[in-house]
Amino acid sequence: MKELEESIEKTLETSDLSNINIDLAELTLDAILEDGIAKDLPIVGSIVGISKFGIKVKEQIFLKKVLKFLTKLNKTTPEERSEFINRIEQTEKYNKKVGLAIILILDKLEDLEKPEIIGKLLTANIKEEIDYETFLRISYMVQKVFLPDLKFLQDIKDGKEVYYHKQDELYLSGLMITEDTGGARFDGRNIYKISPYGEILLNIIKS
Repeated sequence: MKELEESIEKTLETSDLSNINIDLAELTLDAILEDGIAKDLPIVGSIVGISKFGIKVKEQIFLKKVLKFLTKLNKTTPEERSEFINRIEQTEKYNKKVGLAIILILDKLEDLEKPEIIGKLLTANIKEEIDYETFLRISYMVQKVFLPDLKFLQDIKDGKEVYYHKQDELYLSGLMITEDTGGARFDGRNIYKISPYGEILLNIIKS
């Protein structure tokens, strides 16, 4: 874990990510490892080096998560990312390094689309459009939510009707909150609205 933590930070601080794209992340493992750009990323070497007898399926999937995450950081510079890491790690409020936080977040994601969302969230944090606590909170919500339900969150934002049980799921993830209307529905169910964090997430996803 220590090696991964340090290598993801080194990748963020020193690597040119402008050429990392979705096409690279979609390649087969052998093609990824042969790609000149990917081979230069410290995190790639660390993931491959975890297994002495060939990279396992778990590491292959994690490598793809990392690359998908990195594709959404191409609007930031190594200098911006390094300054961000130093700023956060000098703040006593947060008890773990940025690299470890990112590794833990990516490892818990159950599909290969959510890492792109996390990459967009981190970009917004680096650009100081959101703070680090907001990045961590929304990342946790993204981890919990069933990915297709995010479409329903946008539908709600657009004023479309969405089944109540879908709203329940979005509420449980923290992306919706109960609305105080001064009364109750005839069926006793809560009335929901998109939470402030849900609004931030939708704005960042569309950016």
